[in-house]
Amino acid sequence: MAPDDLSQPVRLDAPITGIVVHPRGARIIRCGRVRLSVPAADGSAVAGVRVELDGLPWELAPDSVRVGGRGPARVLGVDVVARTHPDPADTAGADLAARRRALVAELSVVADEDDAEQARRGFLDVAGRTGAAALARSWASTTGTGEGLAAAEDLLAARIGEVHARRRALAERRAELEGHIAALDRMIEARQAPRIPDTRTVVVDLDLDADLDADADTAAVEGIEIELEVSYLVPTAGWRAGYDARLDGERVTLTWFALIAQRSGEDWPATADLALSTARPAAHAELPELTPQFVD
Repeated sequence: MAPDDLSQPVRLDAPITGIVVHPRGARIIRCGRVRLSVPAADGSAVAGVRVELDGLPWELAPDSVRVGGRGPARVLGVDVVARTHPDPADTAGADLAARRRALVAELSVVADEDDAEQARRGFLDVAGRTGAAALARSWASTTGTGEGLAAAEDLLAARIGEVHARRRALAERRAELEGHIAALDRMIEARQAPRIPDTRTVVVDLDLDADLDADADTAAVEGIEIELEVSYLVPTAGWRAGYDARLDGERVTLTWFALIAQRSGEDWPATADLALSTARPAAHAELPELTPQFVD
């Protein structure tokens, strides 16, 4: 598709066509075509074109990118640009999280109050076993009647009933708070959108050939097609050998196979050419500095 303004980058759609898997890493090969307008004879069109291949995995080695192709153009430069996607600000989500923290804090207070009521019930149980007789005697000497034991039992029963009533109220409050927290959890989960992963973009600067042997007028209208091949290394892939030996009588059958794994984040299509290599490629190499020699 010919762009209306050649100053704008042209998007390259280049699916994966080849994969070379190394023991540590893999070289991915992508191929695609772009259709560009030809510079007019009067120089009204711009010869320089910028082509972008986006959506590449973040883990690719920038120094390993290689670009080639076919067509009436020259590659002037290749650059790798990072495309980061920060988490968007969510004010409503922050309010929901604050409400949830407040409810959790109140739930903790309810739990502490319930622990206090349990301790109070334990104290009443101990008092009922050890101090009921003394309380009854004290009550009898004060009132002058023999109903001290019954009065002590009624008093303990009333206190225990009050403890149970407060614990029931606390249980109802706990259930209410837990229901509100569960509802907030569902709302927070519904608002959480999947995070867009960070990617890299390969930017290729092309220079269209000024000398085109074809019909210039027709080419300027229809445009020219350029095929580009982009390859790069991803370190989060590899393969290892596996062996299967089977004994049938006196005959041994040995089968050799490969186990391939990759965590690059991109989908390797089944239609791509897959090859295994035992080489250990380097992303880049630095040439040694030559020692100069001067001749008088």
